[in-house]
Amino acid sequence: MLFLVTEVAAIAGAFLYRPLLGGEPGADNRALIGALCELVLVAAVAGTGVTLFTVVKRWGEGIALGYLCARLLEAAMILLGIVAALGLVGGPLICASATAVMFGLYAQLSVPGSPAALPVFAWEVTLARTAHRPGIPTHRWK
Repeated sequence: MLFLVTEVAAIAGAFLYRPLLGGEPGADNRALIGALCELVLVAAVAGTGVTLFTVVKRWGEGIALGYLCARLLEAAMILLGIVAALGLVGGPLICASATAVMFGLYAQLSVPGSPAALPVFAWEVTLARTAHRPGIPTHRWK
């Protein structure tokens, strides 16, 4: 069942992102649903690895652990793609907002300018949280 969920979520996500690439009107709502499909995909991919661990373990614990690690790595790479998209979307939004502020369309700290900063804020918080997670030696980076 989880394999079916992974396929449906991957295909639906790709289908929903396609209008965003062409700049079609109304693509924003479809992109949000596509992002939700990507999160379902991450959970399903990780779930298949965990679920099949006990089944594959019958043929060897090393094989089962390798399969589990491969599926978890795949889920992590998909999740990193989502986080990277926040930065790719957020950069142009901040640039457009700064241009609007420069031409006096609205104040820098205003209601229209705040949503433009949210994707960059989420991206930076995610990167900071990852860098300061226990187990990563941050003292070497100073």
